[in-house]
Amino acid sequence: MNNVLIIGGGLAGCTVARTLSDEGLKSTVLELSPQIGGKVREYGCKADTECNQCGVCITGNLWEATEKDSNINILLNSKLVDLWPDEDGFTAYIEHNNKFTELKATEIVLANGFLESDTGINASLEIYGSDRVITGTEMERIFKYRTASTLLPSAPTSVAFILCHGSRSVKDKSQYCSQVCCSYATRMAKVIRHYYNECNITFFYMDIQTVGDKHDVISQLEESNIRLVRCRPARIVLEGELPEVLYENTEGTLSRESFEYVILCDGIHPNESNVALSDITGLRVNRDGFLEYVQSPEMTHIFIAGCASGPKFINETVSQSREVGLRIAQLNRQGGVQQ
Repeated sequence: MNNVLIIGGGLAGCTVARTLSDEGLKSTVLELSPQIGGKVREYGCKADTECNQCGVCITGNLWEATEKDSNINILLNSKLVDLWPDEDGFTAYIEHNNKFTELKATEIVLANGFLESDTGINASLEIYGSDRVITGTEMERIFKYRTASTLLPSAPTSVAFILCHGSRSVKDKSQYCSQVCCSYATRMAKVIRHYYNECNITFFYMDIQTVGDKHDVISQLEESNIRLVRCRPARIVLEGELPEVLYENTEGTLSRESFEYVILCDGIHPNESNVALSDITGLRVNRDGFLEYVQSPEMTHIFIAGCASGPKFINETVSQSREVGLRIAQLNRQGGVQQ
């Protein structure tokens, strides 16, 4: 009996499981937390007067459909402890609700997602506490639970976005670009301006990552009266009730500006479980900390889905995870091993 073991019940894991089910294959999803859905389940729509293509609506009823699917066995509060090959595929040693058990699997999918940057003092930006300093992840939850008339707790006249928080930093061991931050910051800024049309918005950025013409995007931001400051801020301190951003200006001297809200656009960081999982599965951790293949997954029967292999947008995660599910289905139709 086929049983694909999926490590992680977020967007990637649930997409793989549902794709397999559509192909008539069974799977078991191990999810570390008390519910499936991962981070994306707490993301909010970023439409203002029109859809801004944030990708959240792609998930549709994925979580409910996964929970109701008879081909999918979900084990919450669970993690993979060890794995070894046997004559039928793999035997997985798992921890489920603080108890240990064994589970048989024909294929393994690592869809264990990513981590966000922490607030507080880190190597590249010193932050001294204020409830007006909000991470991008926290803003996602604000967007999800916003009302028709209210977004932020108080109507702001000034908001700063700090891009590349925890990314593009040698000190933070994350020299890569997280790819998604510029896009979601731009969408959030549009919605904030929609709610509070007199609000002054500033982007502190190192570079603008786009799919299309970068100069055209920058022009559109400037035409929307979004101020662009190219630098990496050094510190955020509390000046009275408002957070104050300290940064080096174009003249090489230190500037200080206060804002009513500062939004830290936290990026995508490798899951801390990647090293242990690579040891268990025989995969490799690349220099940025993400998982990658050593051999073809059709040969090893061990696949990677979603942000476990690196930063991805929601639509990219869905597309790549569906592809993983279809590859596993094709492998089973061919009798197990691709020559």
